[in-house]
Amino acid sequence: MTVIDFGAGTTIMDTFKNLKRLDDKSETYSVGMNDIHKRIAKGINVKGLDPSFVEEDFRNGTYIAEISDRKKYSFEEIAKEVIIDFIDKRISDIDSTLTNRNSADNFILTGGGVNIIGEGFKEAFGEDVLKVANEPQLSNLNGFFKLAHTISQKSKEKVS
Repeated sequence: MTVIDFGAGTTIMDTFKNLKRLDDKSETYSVGMNDIHKRIAKGINVKGLDPSFVEEDFRNGTYIAEISDRKKYSFEEIAKEVIIDFIDKRISDIDSTLTNRNSADNFILTGGGVNIIGEGFKEAFGEDVLKVANEPQLSNLNGFFKLAHTISQKSKEKVS
């Protein structure tokens, strides 16, 4: 199983076999959703445009950076280009690390970035065994909570 986590500052690919992480088939890439927001803000070509305007409008689905009531900039076309480029580069990175996709029985997408790039990634990746985690923004948190809970229960059993 390979988990691909699209986070704010990184994209992490972890491959597991028998519940053990395979270091040679796992990697952390130092690019994430913040980089997409920055590239879009730069593409809008408004001096000093803060990427937070782009991030906010991704969330509400308008694709319009609203600087003020009188200054609004549409960025849907720029966003599409930046996202396609990001997806293409991440797939290339993944294929360089995981040289044979058939070595993974399934792929799971997770992280807050899935809401932005998930559908495009699924289409470009082209693997039927690729799934999106339920509540991708919270799935890491939920997974770590379950792990901590399990470890805590095991510790209590040893004490008893």
